[in-house]
Amino acid sequence: MRQIALFLGLTWAWSWGLWWPYVVYLETKSLPFGLGPFFETAHQWAAWGPFVAAMVTALVFSGGPGVKQLLARGGKVKFAAKYYGFMLLVFPVLIGGALWAAVLLGENIPLGEAWDAPQFLPIAFIFILLLGGPLQEEFGWRGILLPKLLDRTGPEAASILIGLIWGLWHLPLFFMPAQSFYYERPIWGLVLSTTLISFFFTWLYKRTGGSIWAMLILHTMYNFSHYVFPSLENDLAATLLWPLQLVVVALIIWDWRRQREI
Repeated sequence: MRQIALFLGLTWAWSWGLWWPYVVYLETKSLPFGLGPFFETAHQWAAWGPFVAAMVTALVFSGGPGVKQLLARGGKVKFAAKYYGFMLLVFPVLIGGALWAAVLLGENIPLGEAWDAPQFLPIAFIFILLLGGPLQEEFGWRGILLPKLLDRTGPEAASILIGLIWGLWHLPLFFMPAQSFYYERPIWGLVLSTTLISFFFTWLYKRTGGSIWAMLILHTMYNFSHYVFPSLENDLAATLLWPLQLVVVALIIWDWRRQREI
């Protein structure tokens, strides 16, 4: 429990400690002691909170070997091909499928900006992996928090807890106009999404023996799929995505229960 407390405390202190002052600066155009320009730059490092907290937590409780072991799990690439299939296809199928279904039902949905220069999609994928969330977050959420929760509870409860924490961590972004994916949208939508897809991550984590590499790519595919298939830009497509995700969650829960009965 101490590792969970340290990780979450450091994550929130780092991320919110950089994000919220910047939000205040955006609203007031000033901060005490002339710190506005500092947070205007420093807030860009806020997303690294889970990564920094994960490394510090590993160092405090396991020393240098613990940090090396955590980083090594980011290179755990050997696991069954079927899990690579899940990792690479589940989100494009669901998110693209919701968009396609909405079009079939009569919605006029223009292609997103990703298709203005499709030759740069591989670069976009790498950018998302390194700077768009996965690398900043997954060594924390799934590298530290998930295994510690699984030591104390079942995968269902662990997935729900991480999903709620993961979603709420993003709260300051909903007050930043430059964050168009979040700004002035309801926070409950993101929290529900992170809670549902957290089941996907937990299932793949368990199936790949705790591979953080798998978590990095799955997270990248989620963000990349929303970039390529802008389903959230259309109300019908966004609505259709919920039941599709719920079907996968139901199958995952069924699989866990089946495994417990064996």
